[in-house]
Amino acid sequence: MIGARLCIAVALLGFASWVGTPGTARAQSNSTVAAEQSCIEAAQQGNNAAAVSACTQVLAADPKNTIAAPVLCGAYAELGNYNAAVTSCTQALTLNPQAEIAYLDRCNAYINLGNLSSALADCQQAIALNPKDANPYVNLGNIYLKQNNYAGSVAEYNQAIAIDPTSATAIANRGLANGALGNKAAALADFQAALKIDPSSQPALAGMKLLGVAPGSGAAAAAVPVPAPASGSEISVCNGFPVRIYVALAYPIQGNFTAAGWWSVDPNQCTAPDFAFQGATLYYAADSDNFSQGGKTGQDHWGGTTNLFVSSLKFNYADAQTDRSGAHGEMFSSVQLSPQLQNTPVTITFHFVPGNTNVDIEAKK
Repeated sequence: MIGARLCIAVALLGFASWVGTPGTARAQSNSTVAAEQSCIEAAQQGNNAAAVSACTQVLAADPKNTIAAPVLCGAYAELGNYNAAVTSCTQALTLNPQAEIAYLDRCNAYINLGNLSSALADCQQAIALNPKDANPYVNLGNIYLKQNNYAGSVAEYNQAIAIDPTSATAIANRGLANGALGNKAAALADFQAALKIDPSSQPALAGMKLLGVAPGSGAAAAAVPVPAPASGSEISVCNGFPVRIYVALAYPIQGNFTAAGWWSVDPNQCTAPDFAFQGATLYYAADSDNFSQGGKTGQDHWGGTTNLFVSSLKFNYADAQTDRSGAHGEMFSSVQLSPQLQNTPVTITFHFVPGNTNVDIEAKK
């Protein structure tokens, strides 16, 4: 499950690749040496399932293998197995605390698990080890973007772009942050610049769509109105859970789902998302930050009947029932509003009940 999410459209999180050569003075069996080579080659070729198999074989025979451990870490991350990625990255860092790539991959895994404080610490450590690598700055920008710290994210993307002016991801994501800050001209310039580098950049294409500009258009941002929300019910979101939650909402119109998120809400707080609900059926999904309970770390999710496709960061889709590049499936639940609640301001509150979660919807007070 991908955790804390957030900005004005899709932002891509890319896991760093690891390339190494098997040079060691360790006494190894021929089979271990062959598995180590297979581990590296599979990762280089992008065959992450094979890399996991081969690297696991190496570490079973040689638990202190400093080559296989970081490769396994990155392979799990690429496969979306973020808990396994954290475990293997931690093992790699135990063997080699100077392995910047392991900090970077674990940072990304933590981002996708919603553990932003740990992600922040890992990316900062990666920068301390290699301040000339643009990737950790991009990741910090993504973290701040998820936290709605748009000015902070712009500063981190600027750092990344200063190191790597060809980073389409950093430029496009900076456009998302600029758009959230209301700097439409800067956002448009960023999206256009990113598309010159990578015509398939999903953050840039999504940002252009939000601005109402066709890719390749030279229209000035000042002449581009951002579409106003459709008329409908005003919704407030409240958090009755003991840790921060991240909320997405949706509604169907003739088989098409309009969905948007993720809005962060601190414990015992409410927010008014820019989402004008229409109709009588409201769909919702939410994920919590990690929390401790009974000596274990947990994370709760609300929603579980309808699969819609969303991004890991803030998004606003008119056809969330359709899969797309950069999206993942998220389970939503629905509630039928009574006639008294339709077309009126309502409040949706996410509660904490030990062993269960529940949601209340009522007229806004």
